[in-house]
This record gives sequence, C-alpha cells and structure tokens, in this order.
Amino acid sequence: MNGLKRAPRFIYVILGLILIAGFVIADTGTDTIDVDVEVASQVSIKVSPDYIRFWGMDPGTYQVNSTHFVIENIGSANITKIWASAATPTVDPFSTDDISDFRASNFIAIANETGEDGYLFVNRMEYNETLPSYVTPRTGSKANGRFRNSTYEYFWSLVPDPDDPTGNVTNGTLYIGNSPHTSTQQGTVDLNGADVTAVSLTGTGVNEIGGSHPLNNYCVIATQSGDNVKLQLFKWNADLDDGTNCNNFDYLYRGLLVPSNTTYITIAAYVPLGVPSGNITAGTITLTATDQ
Repeated sequence: MNGLKRAPRFIYVILGLILIAGFVIADTGTDTIDVDVEVASQVSIKVSPDYIRFWGMDPGTYQVNSTHFVIENIGSANITKIWASAATPTVDPFSTDDISDFRASNFIAIANETGEDGYLFVNRMEYNETLPSYVTPRTGSKANGRFRNSTYEYFWSLVPDPDDPTGNVTNGTLYIGNSPHTSTQQGTVDLNGADVTAVSLTGTGVNEIGGSHPLNNYCVIATQSGDNVKLQLFKWNADLDDGTNCNNFDYLYRGLLVPSNTTYITIAAYVPLGVPSGNITAGTITLTATDQ
C-alpha cells in the first residue's frame, strides 16, 4: 500500500518540472530601421466630372448647368493660380453651312467658385465677316464682325493705326457698337457714329473693354495673319493676357490650394442666333494650374 501511495508524488514532481520548463521566457534582441521618404514637387489637378452636354438648345438662348466641376489638387505643390483655355473653330463657322465647323467650347462661359463676375466666356472667338447691308462699318476698317452672346450681338470694326505702314490691326483701334442687335432691334448699326466704344490696341493686340459698355468685364485680343483677322473676348485665359493692358483679366482661382483641397467652377452654354441645327462638334476646355 505504501508503494502505491508514493508513485503519484513522483509523477506530480515530474509534471511540475515539465510545466515550469514550458514557461521559460525566450531571450530576444531588437534593432530599428530609420525610414525617410522625400516627395517630389508636382503640380497636378483632377477635374470631376470631366464631361458635360447641353441638349436641345434653340438659337439665341443659354443654359446654366448647376453641376459643380470640382478641381482637386492631386499633386504635392501648393497651387496658387488656375486658368482656362477653350478650343475655337479653325474657320469662321458662320461663313459656311457646315455645322462641323463650329466648336461647342466656343459657346461656353464659366463662373468660378466665388461667382462674383457671373458667367463669362473663356475666350470667345469671332472672325472678320461681311456685315449685313444695314450696318455701316467704320471708315478705314480692315476687319468687321460681331460679338455674339445668345440673344444679342454687338457689331464691331477694326481700324489699323494710320501711322503703321504694315496695316497690322494689332496696333489699331476697335470700335464696338454700344447697343446690341437682337431679334427685335437693330442696335448700333452706324459704327462711324457716337454710339460706339473705342478700344485702343497696343502692339500685343490686347486691351480691356472699358467704360459703361455691357462687355466691360472682358479683355479683347486681335490677331492677324496676312488678311486673316480674328478677335477674341476673354476673361479666364492667362495664355492670351499680356500682363499689362487688361485689368479685366482674372484667374478662375487665385489663392493657396494645398494638396488634396478643392475648388470648383460651374458652366453655362450660350448659343448665338443663326446657328444651324444638329450636333455641334465637341470642344475642349483645358484647365491649367501653377504654383507660381
């Protein structure tokens, strides 16, 4: 009986030693890795959404789309300025009956996030054209046309500097009728009269439309290649601004847009009078950002 009683104690001792051995703490060692990441300076933006279509518009009307086109700083640099440029027709579309000569982007006006200037064209292209017989162009004009804006349009004449033997209009004077031509009124049709606003162009072809003219939020630029004269109204296009002569120019955004932050624009379409029916050739609005 005594032998039988001693056997379990021996087993318990062995099991106890095994359990104690199982809880022995392993010896460890540590070291560290220092990590250093340098992010390169990059100016990059993303616009969302990146497509818009205006449906079923009548000539002489406009539509405002309330969608916020969000511009996000997806780069690493602080963005200080954002501007836009609009693709324009390569020929005067009003001189043909081919709707493919038009560009949808030439109908587009933009308002920035603050919205204080309302909807204004990025760069609306107009061309030298033969005016209707009821319009009297300015004496000595080398180019004549009209600024079109949905229901109304303003006739203009461009006269070269008489002291410039080249006859280049970029050094001339632009005369714009003050009263609009609409479907119900002729407006200013005698560009030799007093009811005009004169804009002096200075070598670069750029100046602002001033005074009380309804287009006095815009800059204007004249370009000439041989006898081919073009005129653009612009507000948001820094590529056209000469940095000197037009105080009306502005950026879509001016401030400090840090990485991952956003601003936005909204877009409207203005279809002039006298546009043929059908699908206008798609156009592009290009947004450009800088950290300078």
